[in-house]
Amino acid sequence: MPDIRHKKLESVIAQLEGIHSTVTVAVAALKEQASGIDEDIASVLRRGAADRIQEQIATEMSSS
Repeated sequence: MPDIRHKKLESVIAQLEGIHSTVTVAVAALKEQASGIDEDIASVLRRGAADRIQEQIATEMSSS
């Protein structure tokens, strides 16, 4: 049973890393456009999604 849980946890971590990468690229693209509203959106994405996803990845990895 622990082997199944470990594989599921690895799968969740991989999915979170993929989502984190997507959000990080979107943030970089918005910042590159250098429009005031784009930078605001980038900031919201980073704080509301990327940072929280990174925290979740760290939590999941430390519990495995």
